[in-house]
Amino acid sequence: MDGAGNAFLDLALALPIPPEWPKYTTAIIVTTVASRLIFTLPFSLLARRRNIRVDERVEPELKAMSKDLQREENLKMIQEGVTGTQEQLNKMYRERFKKAMQAKRKELLKKHNASSGLTTILPALTQLPVFFGMSAFFARIAYPPYTDLLDTETFFTLTSLTHADPTATIPILLGFVTLANTESANWFMPDRVKAADERDRKRVAEAVARKEFAMPAINRLMRPAMRIGSIGRIVVAMIAPGTVQIYWLTSATFGLLQTWVFDFLDRRRYARKAALKVVEAVSAKTASSAATAAGAAKPKRT
Repeated sequence: MDGAGNAFLDLALALPIPPEWPKYTTAIIVTTVASRLIFTLPFSLLARRRNIRVDERVEPELKAMSKDLQREENLKMIQEGVTGTQEQLNKMYRERFKKAMQAKRKELLKKHNASSGLTTILPALTQLPVFFGMSAFFARIAYPPYTDLLDTETFFTLTSLTHADPTATIPILLGFVTLANTESANWFMPDRVKAADERDRKRVAEAVARKEFAMPAINRLMRPAMRIGSIGRIVVAMIAPGTVQIYWLTSATFGLLQTWVFDFLDRRRYARKAALKVVEAVSAKTASSAATAAGAAKPKRT
């Protein structure tokens, strides 16, 4: 750790930083951005590509198969001679159809190399080791033998990089940025995703009304936890040294900007798909009208 600390100090002196800029603070920001670009962004892009494959390949194929699966399960129940009240039959049919859809979904996810579990945990698996490792590193350089250099540097509301922000401004900003990262999914959520979210809410509500257990979608479970976590980060950051506070705020800001860029690209992609569907519908309607007009124009035989 001491060797890494000396290397960081050398980096701060070697960077072409203007004299009026705080060199160690700038070095922390540059190091943070570089680590996100090198170690976490590539895996986030990989997870995003897997999500796109699910959206553009798995879901359309699964939707096309749903009617056939419904008929298959209905025929199986008839062939097996399943009996019961209408309510019991409906419940059994729903459970069997749900299992059939889940099995088919797993097959399609494997076929298109888009496992939902890996897509969900991949960013966390890559970000957490980097986050904890760099947090420990920046906490270490706030103590001797580095305090003589970092103690005299100020930044924003920090009177020293080796002490916590006395005004708690940076921890509060960190909490707001973390919360914004959580809520931005709702701000920029496409209509089709909002509809899917609403369907999941109705599914859970209907299951509760039937006194059945239903697990909400994982993204709906994560949002409340992340909201609470944003408050927890404020409390923890308030007792962390300034070096760690700057690192956390820079990393969170990078994550927020990354989320906004991904959301913007997704909105453009959904808009292109919606426009393409409109063009296809208009083309089909035009072709149908032309065929009808051509048929009407044929001379009648006498």
